[in-house]
Amino acid sequence: MSDLAAAGELLSHYIKRERIPAVVRRAIPVLNGLSLLDLLEQGRTDELLDTCRGMFDFEGERMRETAASTEYDGAMPNPIVFIDFAGPDDETLGSFYASVFGWEADESGQFSPPVVTPMSCAVRKDPAEKRVYVGVPDVTACLSLIEQLGGSIDAPRFEVPGVVVLGLFRDPASNPMGLVEMDGDLPRVP
Repeated sequence: MSDLAAAGELLSHYIKRERIPAVVRRAIPVLNGLSLLDLLEQGRTDELLDTCRGMFDFEGERMRETAASTEYDGAMPNPIVFIDFAGPDDETLGSFYASVFGWEADESGQFSPPVVTPMSCAVRKDPAEKRVYVGVPDVTACLSLIEQLGGSIDAPRFEVPGVVVLGLFRDPASNPMGLVEMDGDLPRVP
């Protein structure tokens, strides 16, 4: 089977037919803002297939391969292995994350979004909460979409000079989340 046919099978297996056009046109941060359609138009079918496999790695096979090939030095034990987005209406929540970030969940509600490794975490003095930050090419545009789809804005796009560009929001179930504006694979530094 060709790379293109295999990528097409992955898309049609995991994404509702009516959502495929939006997913293949969406800019993907790890592809420096290119979309799956851009890869296809450029004839980069091997990269298209690899990207699709990464998007739909529900069994975690690629994660296990990466972990097995990474030498562990013992410096930071107890890795984060799962993040749970919960709310009273899992279908609305699943649809929200699929529409905003392209994270298509399987029948059990699980998905495997791309993750920057090593993942940076921080402990800070503020009211108690935890936020997962998602890298996007345009914080302002993403916050607008989030509001349209039932989320709310905690803080519009703002810059931390010399560090990062952020935006803070809550999903439709009021889970606190954050956005980091990306410049290709790296956070944009203002």
